[in-house]
Amino acid sequence: MRIGIEVRSMLGAKTGIGYYTQQILLSWLNHHQEHEYILYTPEPVDFPLEAPNWRMRMRNARPGALWVQKVLPGLLFEDKPDIFWGPNYAVPILRPLSTRMAMTIHDLAVFTYPSTMMFRTLLHNRVGVPIYAPLCDAIFSVSMATRSDIVAHIPVDSDRVHVTPLAPREHFGQPVDAFAMERVRDRYGLGSGPYILSVGSLEPRKNIGRLVAAYERLIAESSDDVKLVLVGQKAWKSDALFESIQRSSAYDRIILTGYVDDLDMPALYAGATVFVYPSLYEGFGLPIIEAMAAGVPVITSGVSSMPEVAGSAALLVNPLHVADITQALRRVLADATLRQQMRSQSLQRAQEFSWRTTADRTMKGLVDCVEPRGQS
Repeated sequence: MRIGIEVRSMLGAKTGIGYYTQQILLSWLNHHQEHEYILYTPEPVDFPLEAPNWRMRMRNARPGALWVQKVLPGLLFEDKPDIFWGPNYAVPILRPLSTRMAMTIHDLAVFTYPSTMMFRTLLHNRVGVPIYAPLCDAIFSVSMATRSDIVAHIPVDSDRVHVTPLAPREHFGQPVDAFAMERVRDRYGLGSGPYILSVGSLEPRKNIGRLVAAYERLIAESSDDVKLVLVGQKAWKSDALFESIQRSSAYDRIILTGYVDDLDMPALYAGATVFVYPSLYEGFGLPIIEAMAAGVPVITSGVSSMPEVAGSAALLVNPLHVADITQALRRVLADATLRQQMRSQSLQRAQEFSWRTTADRTMKGLVDCVEPRGQS
């Protein structure tokens, strides 16, 4: 079977969707060599292509959303893949009649929390996804919660929507030695004391403002010298958050790391006393399971996909209630026995997710689209 994949998300410094695409392709490279793979991109991506059944097809153009509609169709008509997979919310409207289509929808915040989206993303996904999805024979969602959102907002047959959960990458579950921990503490100015960790782009949907408010309440009533470490780049509508942090009574205890090298993340997770992810909405919530793979106690929101990802291994809070977040922090920080229990639960929960499983489920969805037509 000839599979075409659009890989623009793997260009440059990768974010969530780039890592998602990369991990699935790496698993296919190791475990599904029976197929032919064509990677479509406007520019070269960093991926091993030594195997003869893998190749990259490039056609230079601006790699924006229009590339999928203006440039990619020509490549598909030349190659005629049996199926095309768009891992980043989009597929070309024009394609050979013989080519089946599949796409991944990671979340539908454009419908559920439109006020937290950049206008360009809102316009593209709110208009584009309802056009692209009905063209697809398979749609992959990263959680049951997102699958429910897709069925509720997009005119597609629910039988076509397959759940393929994400997973922590392997290095998050590896032991971190004392030298690596000390190096990361020094690099990001964390000091030697305990810290609360949160990871995610600094944008309204991540709800960092309420986390900061909860932290202010926590330290106002406690003598603990625990810091709050916020890992993530400044993003859309983050000016108000930065201003509130600068005015905060806890300003000298809040550390904004900015972008953190991916190789430093396991040590940052492993060194945390507790990880907090109070997002208002997620399609999956990958940092939750990354923190669990590192054996860290987790506090997260009891909404959208986050209870599904965390299972019974995390404390769930109402992300709209600052007092609820403060109470959960107070409970974990004050109880060493609870922290040890939660560490064990985190490690067990993380073992239930793997990229091999995600990749295999995705491949099955693609194969099932093509096999009824007698192709292989």
